[in-house]
Amino acid sequence: MTILTIIIQQQCLDIFRSPRIILEFLFLLCLFTLFIIVAFFESELASETFVFFTLYLYIPTQILKIFILFSNLFNYNFINKYKWLYVYTSSNSIFFFACLLSYLFFGCFMPIASYLLFASVLTFIAVNDLSLLSSISFIFFIFSLQVLLILILILTNSLFQKKKRNSLLSATLIYIFSILFLFSLYENLRFVFMNSLSEFIRGNSLILSVMELSMISISILLFSSIIIFFSFINMKKHL
Repeated sequence: MTILTIIIQQQCLDIFRSPRIILEFLFLLCLFTLFIIVAFFESELASETFVFFTLYLYIPTQILKIFILFSNLFNYNFINKYKWLYVYTSSNSIFFFACLLSYLFFGCFMPIASYLLFASVLTFIAVNDLSLLSSISFIFFIFSLQVLLILILILTNSLFQKKKRNSLLSATLIYIFSILFLFSLYENLRFVFMNSLSEFIRGNSLILSVMELSMISISILLFSSIIIFFSFINMKKHL
């Protein structure tokens, strides 16, 4: 555990020093503050503010951030740069998961936690019409989609070690096809996203239940574990 902690600390320090991460935190903070102020003075519905922020600001900016932050993880340059950490342990898995966890913390856990905080504050500031369970299940779904994109990008990085452009292109195509397949498999999910997301957040949607959305999210995370396995296998070849 000590070795795992050392690697995570080192990775977290390196990531936190990145101006991109600092700019992202400041950008999200400004957006949260702006939307909360507008919702308060204009007496906006919490559901409408939440949906607009999610679809047009949070999701696009997070996708862009993930492609920037994770574009080098476990490729040839990354392994060469941090191979000195690997000498402290004879376990490939410790090195792999320590690096992965440190990146997930900044790339996924912290943004989703701030996103959840934003939704919570919004219920007190704006006209509260949000269903707590629906909001949490939807945020959990967005979190699972973020994890899926991250792991797909890691997999393509490990496959195309020295070809960053091929990795990014492949990750993009795989992710788009995954989303299209998900929407075709669950037509109710597509309907909620395209037509009645506000109604779902309010808890009025009869098309898709909270339990169904939670099960879909869990299925995505379980599928992601398979991607982790193949990413790990490919990375081992270069250590």
